[in-house]
Amino acid sequence: MKCTAIIGLAVMSLTGMQAQPSLTTLDLSACIDKALAYSYSLKQSNNNLRASHGDVQASMGSMLPQVNLGAGNGWNAGLVVDPVTNQVQTNTLGTASGSLGMSLNVFDGGQNLNRWRQAKVNAAVAMLQVDNAAQLVVLNTASQYLTLLVAIEAERIAIGQETLSEKQLQRTQTMHDAGAISLSELLQAKSQLARDIQRVVAAMAQRSLAHLSLSQTMGMTEEFSIDGTLLGINDKPTAELAIQPTVLYAASNGKQPSIQMATLQVQSSDLAVKVAKAARLPRLSMSGQMSTSYSDRALKQTGSTSAVGEIGYFISPQGNQIPVMTTYQIPTFTAVNLQDQFNNNRRQYVGFNLSIPVFSGFQIANSIQRAQVQHDNAALQLMQEEDSYRQVIERAHHDAQSAWKNHEAAKAALVAAKRSLDDAQIRREEGIMNALDYARIQDSYYAASSEAIRSKYDAIFKNYILTFYANPPQYHAEDQRQF
Repeated sequence: MKCTAIIGLAVMSLTGMQAQPSLTTLDLSACIDKALAYSYSLKQSNNNLRASHGDVQASMGSMLPQVNLGAGNGWNAGLVVDPVTNQVQTNTLGTASGSLGMSLNVFDGGQNLNRWRQAKVNAAVAMLQVDNAAQLVVLNTASQYLTLLVAIEAERIAIGQETLSEKQLQRTQTMHDAGAISLSELLQAKSQLARDIQRVVAAMAQRSLAHLSLSQTMGMTEEFSIDGTLLGINDKPTAELAIQPTVLYAASNGKQPSIQMATLQVQSSDLAVKVAKAARLPRLSMSGQMSTSYSDRALKQTGSTSAVGEIGYFISPQGNQIPVMTTYQIPTFTAVNLQDQFNNNRRQYVGFNLSIPVFSGFQIANSIQRAQVQHDNAALQLMQEEDSYRQVIERAHHDAQSAWKNHEAAKAALVAAKRSLDDAQIRREEGIMNALDYARIQDSYYAASSEAIRSKYDAIFKNYILTFYANPPQYHAEDQRQF
């Protein structure tokens, strides 16, 4: 009994470790919500979706006029040309300028337009990648949730089996003390109890591991429990099992994110071919500019002053030089202020530029060829995705049907094992059956119970996968859950 007490103490310790007060109880829907909120791959897909929206905006902006505003201020020393007066000077010169420029692609063969269309298609692909990442999280979480349910049921069966063996040991001990049975049968009963306790410990460890896997998927560090309900999952065969796989495929292939993404990739590659071919066409662009300038050496005449000066002389008859005087005007200048110069020095420019590709060293031809190859590969990828999904739906349909049949067989085996155990218990209590035969029947019942539970949840999950593919949920960043 000392060994039994030690093993029982270990079971009680594990049970005590799991019994935590005020645990958060989660159903399947809550687990999926937490897993979606925690998933790094889903967060990355959402970030890629945001980036694709920026690409759409940028590609649309490439079709709009490009406007630039410029301003400058500088100082020059030495020999310089005044940009306002066009005079060559050797003094220190300070200048300032301002400009407003505009450029527009009038015709580029539709390159920018097709790039914008391609960006919109790529944004749709990014949204489908969000759907695909979310669906993987949902399937993984549902699988781990069901795995935990299986582990909990297996633990419950193991504990029930251990309780039954303990009661049987007590009866065997009483019969041995009375001299009704031999010591070997008592030892066999103790051995059976030890095996059952070991199964309880193993079942608890399996349940703890399943609990850990689910908590890591949800990113939860605090303890929680599950309520065991299967919200959104049928626990019986669904209508999809009665439909032929070819019909299911035809009705659901257009709903699959992988096929939708492949279809859009074909559209994107087709636009890429158009972008590459547009490089062969002429390009017409227009540009315009308004500018002005300022110089600290710019002067304007504000008036004049009178002066008398000698302009020559004449010789008198006496031989004397007589100077000839005249009156002339000397202009006066003042510096032109910044505002006046900016107003007076305004300039406008409008121009057109035509570029015709004649020879580009086979670069354009190579770009077209590469774009066409990518288009062909995208078409092959679409065919591969459709073929892969057809195989998936056929396999899922087959697996679900086989799983339900296996579960029905397991239930029948459990009923037979239970009847055999009930009969063995009566015969054991009456002393007709020895401990070894009873232990073998008890083990058979434990195996049948475990298989019935495992086959049940295996059938539920495989049926859920079939239903999931036939009616895939949609997920978007703007709508956190659509199931």
